Amino acid sequence: MSSNGMAADPDMIAYVGTQFRPIAQHLYRLGQGGEERLALLIAACGDDDMGREIREQLLPTAKIIEEAGGSIGAAVENTGNVMSALALQLKAMERNNAANVGHGFKR
Repeated sequence: MSSNGMAADPDMIAYVGTQFRPIAQHLYRLGQGGEERLALLIAACGDDDMGREIREQLLPTAKIIEEAGGSIGAAVENTGNVMSALALQLKAMERNNAANVGHGFKR
């Protein structure tokens, strides 16, 4: 444990990393069907002047929101991957440090 009371536990970091995967999968599932949702929005607006105006105002924002869902899912998945890699790196460092101490080398 460090002087500030914080410690990097590779097993806990790996565990937390695995918990990002189900969240990312859920976000990907939420993103599925985006084309259908956009088609429903277009249909709900109707084809009169007011409907076209509403569609022109809403559709660009709706497309951005639909695209963001996939991007957020990818970012969450990437965070999990980074944490898992960090845990592996910390474990390797701990093994190397233990081996060096065992051979009389100083940190």
